[in-house]
Amino acid sequence: MVRTDSLDPAGRLHAYLQVNPSSHSEKNSSLTSVRSSIRQRRNPKETADLTSTQELNNDIDNNCHSALLDIVRHCTYIGMTDDTLALVQHKTQLYLANVVNLSKELMYQQVLRRFAHFNAIQLSDPAPLPELIMLALKEENLDLECNEKDELNEKIAEMNTELLKEKAEMLEEYFCIYVDSHGNLSRLPVILDQYTPDMDRVPEFVLCLGNDVEWDDEKSCFQSIAAALGNFYAMHPPLLPNPSGDGSQFYKRRKPFRSPQVNDNSPNNTEHSVILDYIRLLLGWWAMASRASISNRLTWVLGMLRSSGAISHLGGEDHVMEGDIDHELISEAETAWAQREWSIQHVLFPSLRLFFKPPTSMATNGTFIQVASLEKLYKIFERC
Repeated sequence: MVRTDSLDPAGRLHAYLQVNPSSHSEKNSSLTSVRSSIRQRRNPKETADLTSTQELNNDIDNNCHSALLDIVRHCTYIGMTDDTLALVQHKTQLYLANVVNLSKELMYQQVLRRFAHFNAIQLSDPAPLPELIMLALKEENLDLECNEKDELNEKIAEMNTELLKEKAEMLEEYFCIYVDSHGNLSRLPVILDQYTPDMDRVPEFVLCLGNDVEWDDEKSCFQSIAAALGNFYAMHPPLLPNPSGDGSQFYKRRKPFRSPQVNDNSPNNTEHSVILDYIRLLLGWWAMASRASISNRLTWVLGMLRSSGAISHLGGEDHVMEGDIDHELISEAETAWAQREWSIQHVLFPSLRLFFKPPTSMATNGTFIQVASLEKLYKIFERC
């Protein structure tokens, strides 16, 4: 049992680890957005008091689990145990908490509470909706030969783009999702201060807005948009595998495979080597299917293929020795995972204590799992 004080971080695991804190650049809001935010807080829009949003917030309050609420309000964050589970202490109990489930539900609740009163995240470059939707559709279909489906995907992308352009005024006014007349996405809402979502998930989010939102019913519409935002902003594991532990194998370059039964200069041998290396790497790619957009996966796979020598004959790159580590890629992964854990400790859990109302479903769906109790340990020690 870790001795902790909820008001004193000395008992947390981080206090005993010497870690160089990653630098986090602060984005200064423009004067226009600051003035807009002040006006919104001084003169709340009447639309924020819609009956449908009041009902959704009342549902959150009425469905709150009192015991879990006490745990969330008074727990102490200790550290991450794996990609999704954090170890927390509440009084004399230790719990494993699923940070993906917690962050998803928190974001959903915050969307409904901040309804029509969001600050904005300005994208550096407007993102064309048709291209985002095409990326998301290709992500759902990983077939290597899907040319016959391109035409259908283009029609789906065109229809969803026109739909979101029609709903652009409502999306901007209530959710700070700005889509211009040309079908470009340029602004997203700030749901939690000091937190920016994983932009690799923008294509999935845009496709969800087009396909999964019930636009005909006001309450269902707001609920489904809030759910889509909650899933988009949830603190999912990063795209790149965790470089600590077993994940380090993804960052090792390998020799291209060659069968000893075939002449090295044979074209068939070269083709055979490429195919086997490609299949091996695709297995690792598909294992991450829920973690990133198709574009980033392709970049990662092509980089691994080049580093392994599987396509070196196409790019003229030299073969590398087995065991050599891609230090640039592993540094990028370490930064992504460190930033996520920083956000979990310094953004997620403080926000949970302030705002979160855990639904009753979290008492039984594995979001919280008790792993130790001091009272039970004392009884065991007494028997010894």
